[in-house]
Parts: sequence; C-alpha cells; structure tokens
Amino acid sequence: MLQASSFAAHSAEFVADGVSMARLHELAGEVRDSIEIVHTQEYASFLQHYFPAFSKLLSRSAPSPEGAAAPEAAQGEEEASGTGAAAGESKLRKTLLEVLNRLPHNELLRPYVQELMTLCLQVLQVDKEESALICLRIIFDLHKNFRPTLEEHVQPFLQFVCSLYEQVPLAVQDLIKAVDAAREADATAQQAQQAGGGAAAEQAAKEGGAAAAQQQASGGGDGL
Repeated sequence: MLQASSFAAHSAEFVADGVSMARLHELAGEVRDSIEIVHTQEYASFLQHYFPAFSKLLSRSAPSPEGAAAPEAAQGEEEASGTGAAAGESKLRKTLLEVLNRLPHNELLRPYVQELMTLCLQVLQVDKEESALICLRIIFDLHKNFRPTLEEHVQPFLQFVCSLYEQVPLAVQDLIKAVDAAREADATAQQAQQAGGGAAAEQAAKEGGAAAAQQQASGGGDGL
C-alpha cells in the first residue's frame, strides 16, 4: 500500500521523461490498489500530488491505432506495434479514470472540481466507450455534489449529447450496410461451396465412366 511519504516521488514517475508504458501501468495499479487512502487524512496530499499527474496524462491525445498509413515495407510491423501501444494507452487511461471515479466528493475535492469536469468532458468525446462511461459517472456525481459551481459546463455537455443523437441515423445506416455486406459474403461463400461440390461430383462421374470403359475394354480383349 502507498504511504503518504512516497506520494511525491511516486506521482512524479507518472510524468517522468522516458517512462515506459509497462511502468505506467504498474504505477497506476499501485494507486488503484491503495485507493482506500483517500478516505484518510492523507486525502488532501493525495490530490495535491496525483491529480496534476493524472490530468496531464489524460489530457494528451487519446490512442488512435487507425492513424496515418505506414510505408508498405514496414506497415505490418508498425500496425501491430501501433495497435499494441494504443491498447496499452487505453488501458492506462481507464485505470486513471477508475481512480478519479472513486475520489470522495467533499470539500477537499472542491479546488479540483472545475478542472476535473473539463477533463472528463474532453475525455468523454475522444476516448473509447469504457472510459467514456466512467467519465459520465464522474460528471453526474460532480453535478450532484457541486452543481452551483458547474453551470458553465452544462451547455457543452448538452451539446455533446445532441451531437450523439444527430449521429444516430448515420450509425444506423452503417449498421445496415455492415449487415448487408455480411449477408452478401455468406451468400457468395455458399455459392462457391455449392459450385465446388458440383465440380467435384462431375469429376468423380467422369473418372467413374472412364474406369468402367477401361474395364469393359479389358473384358472384351480376354474374350477374343
């Protein structure tokens, strides 16, 4: 379990130059496993050290493995490494958000509320569904506990919700296209299978006929 005396050094590692993704996962896991410390008198110190580090990491661009295409010679290798890096980044962001979601909403958190709300609204729009759902829980809890101070964030959130509804028709069209494409692929595969079976049967019939003719010819020769 983390100790308050190690907060400074431990939190500094999150934003240290050259820190590996594996080490970031390890650090985040240690914080998550020690989350009960936020219910002690060390909560203020925890926020002072870890909130800036978490905010910096979550503010950087969300992972996007479908980015710019790599040169053909190295495309396969770069796609594999890019996908792995994106998955690692997504997992890290999810862990950090899980920690933020478990912070007590009391007066000690109040100085960080505005930044936390802005951060969640940003992550909500760019991250994967799992992280976005955690952000929604944080946003709802913040509004429930600090509503008077968050009025300026209501309109951006409503605009985001409206944008989701505006995208529903396009999402439905994409879904229909995907279903149609899958059905067409299944039909093509079935036709190919049937055609292959018919060709095999025809070939077998030809081979059988040839064998019968050869046997008949052989029998006629013996009679002579």
